[in-house]
Amino acid sequence: MLTTSSNGIRPYTAMNHTQQEDDSVNSFTAATRLLEKRREMLEVQQTLRSKRDEYNERLDKIKNKEDNLTHKRVELTENIIQLDKFIAVSLDFPY
Repeated sequence: MLTTSSNGIRPYTAMNHTQQEDDSVNSFTAATRLLEKRREMLEVQQTLRSKRDEYNERLDKIKNKEDNLTHKRVELTENIIQLDKFIAVSLDFPY
């Protein structure tokens, strides 16, 4: 039990000192937990950034493949038209 002197100040006791140490440890622990959570948050943000970059790269590759396929489709269509004309001329059919 803590007692106070006539001037209202608690005298130094081992119990009072232990309470101060506990408060200091608790604030240190809270600060440490906060720093740990910030570190975890930064790691998660970095992972997210990396995943986003990977996604964008894959999306770019898919768009490039789609563009190539579209170009090939146009070329094939043109080739079919030319082949049809050639066949029509070869067989003497009016086209």
